[in-house]
Amino acid sequence: MIDRGEILSRMAGHQHWLKIGAVQCDHPGPRPDCRVQSHWPARPNVTTAYPPSSRDGWGIESSQVKDRDDVVDGLENAPPALIGPPQDRNFGKLLIKITWRAPRDKIELYCCPPDRSRMTMFQPSLQIVCYLLARMIGLLFALLLLTFCSLAEEVGEEPIKVTVCQLANDPARYNQMLVQVTGFASYGFENFTINDPSCSSMLGIWLEYGGTAAAGTTYCCGESTARRRPEQLVVEDIPISLVEDERFREFDRLVHRRFDSSVHVTLVGRFFSGRQKKTPNSVFRGGYGHFGCCSLLAIEQVTSVDPQDRDDLDYNTSFDETSIAKRGCGYQSLYRIRAESDLIEAQRKAEQSQSELSFDDPKRVASGHLAQLLKIDEKSVAGIKQTCQAPGRFVYEWRPTGKREGYLIVVSRPSLLSFYAKDPRRVAWIVVAVYRSLCR
Repeated sequence: MIDRGEILSRMAGHQHWLKIGAVQCDHPGPRPDCRVQSHWPARPNVTTAYPPSSRDGWGIESSQVKDRDDVVDGLENAPPALIGPPQDRNFGKLLIKITWRAPRDKIELYCCPPDRSRMTMFQPSLQIVCYLLARMIGLLFALLLLTFCSLAEEVGEEPIKVTVCQLANDPARYNQMLVQVTGFASYGFENFTINDPSCSSMLGIWLEYGGTAAAGTTYCCGESTARRRPEQLVVEDIPISLVEDERFREFDRLVHRRFDSSVHVTLVGRFFSGRQKKTPNSVFRGGYGHFGCCSLLAIEQVTSVDPQDRDDLDYNTSFDETSIAKRGCGYQSLYRIRAESDLIEAQRKAEQSQSELSFDDPKRVASGHLAQLLKIDEKSVAGIKQTCQAPGRFVYEWRPTGKREGYLIVVSRPSLLSFYAKDPRRVAWIVVAVYRSLCR
């Protein structure tokens, strides 16, 4: 171990001061690993100089005495570290280690503050300047971190792109996650859901607006039909925001344009799988929507919405013909499309057929379907009349001669099929409902 008095004696006659404490050698021997440890608090370090003739006598070149650097790991620890040097809380030069990890790279940066070792105890003004400078640098680092955190919060969480089928088949996996999903949003009485006809799962996904907007869906037993709520939507203690831009307003207009509507849309929202429920025949998740039927997608943004600008397509989702009851007649449902997958199958059959009747003649489609349903000759279905017409929909009535009963046939060109047809402009006419009226 190098004697402290010997070190001081070798400094005699020079115009430099050395800050000294205990000199510790971990491995005594010909080349000991020695370090000088400070024990004089609140005093500035000074430059250590060696006369050229005596430099090796200090053990520097022979590695008996080694420089010691303080390395602070992490940008988050920079402010207190930079404030520390003027208070003499470091050994030697202070380095700040900043590590940035990329997928395949690791970059390490060492930020070295201004060298404080050139201050002497006879330069108090320089000490104050360095102290203030260190505090300013520390404050700047702190502001930089706060700004970065604020920007990261504004950028927000990136949504996971999933399909309706993925959400329906494994709802627990995506619980409380921000997702982006494309499907058909259906709106009507006791219904505001998103679906995909290709899904085999029957799990329903209920929709609701985030923020202070409200869909105003009539159902049991949830929110009122009001279009605004007094406070931001909160689901399972998670606040749900909403971007009320032009795309959202167009989507909202389309779903409320008619009694029952279907809109092809891409949504970003927070998904909530709901609680697990059991029935004698199945296990499913629900708790949201009509009688707790469904999981929930709380809408935060509408990223795209398909227009409804074709007057040859039926954008309704309900096929009931309510005019029967208005005539004072009872009715019996003989046929009704039960699933959207049945519509897609009917479109495929029409495309495979050599006949163009399914695309050009809705009246012949109605009479042919009714004859097949009643197991009679199509020629006997004479006198079939059109009673109602709407964009993409016809209603026909047929009354057999000498009988009090009659039949109503609803024929539609569902807008859904434009997304599944070989040619979106070539959608088939399909019978979606047949009723028997029983009038007194």
